[in-house]
Amino acid sequence: MVTLYGTTRTLPDDGDVGWGEEIRDLLTDICKGLDTLSGLVNNQAFLVLSPTEDAIVDGSTTLTVQTPRHDLKPSTDAPARLVGIGTEGPISSDLVNGQTVLLVGHKDATEDNYVYLDTDALANVSLNGNIKLRPGVALYLMWDTEPDTDVWRELARSN
Repeated sequence: MVTLYGTTRTLPDDGDVGWGEEIRDLLTDICKGLDTLSGLVNNQAFLVLSPTEDAIVDGSTTLTVQTPRHDLKPSTDAPARLVGIGTEGPISSDLVNGQTVLLVGHKDATEDNYVYLDTDALANVSLNGNIKLRPGVALYLMWDTEPDTDVWRELARSN
């Protein structure tokens, strides 16, 4: 028995026959997962966090994490505040302890037009200070359920 992406499967023992469809389904899931998470560069596999459709942020946006990377864009020509990062995850109805997300300033952001994350305004995020997500600025977070609270913890940021 193995579990892959929330589905438990039974694998054949040596010498078992008649497992073609089940093994094909398992290999299809593995291939989809690898294709989504990695890419070949000069015949070497690398982790790939492909950009999402633009996540538009206005003054009251709570981001729902649906992929490992979100490119954040303000809804107007002025800074926009992200007020929360939701607890709905891409794997199941709940986030998984240790799950990560990369937030990136949208390519069209400017010096005066960006998404702002304020430590005082974010209820479920633990940052090492405020951050302005201008073009190319990135923030890497991890969902942490330890020690007492469920929170997105900052792992790294770029300037």
